Amino acid sequence: MVKVEHSSTILKAANIPEAVYFYKNIMGFDIDYISGDPPNYAVVKRDEVYLHISNQNTLPWLVNESCSFIVTKGVNQLYIRVEEAGVEILETLTIQNHGAGVIINEFVMKDMSGNVLRIGELLPHLKDDI
Repeated sequence: MVKVEHSSTILKAANIPEAVYFYKNIMGFDIDYISGDPPNYAVVKRDEVYLHISNQNTLPWLVNESCSFIVTKGVNQLYIRVEEAGVEILETLTIQNHGAGVIINEFVMKDMSGNVLRIGELLPHLKDDI
């Protein structure tokens, strides 16, 4: 059974440090993590809301569309269902290590309106794997 747990929005930004500054200092978010040198991906958090911030070099499929990151349980079953339905898959189901101890089994698809959805399941990790 697929259980949708929450959704995280991915925002585009040409300058990650400026975007993080805005969300931290103007919007009151905390920095969850920043990736890359120079920074090309960041996550900010406030209460239970996470915003992912990316430049186009990190996620080449994030052009002018909006994108939502949906965290689920049962991602394998959902991937099979989506694939069987003929939905456009932009990235096949793969396990990704996003750093900071975050390991996600995920895929990227377009819905019928052209919206990009990144769907994944958080995987447990061993402390030694971080």
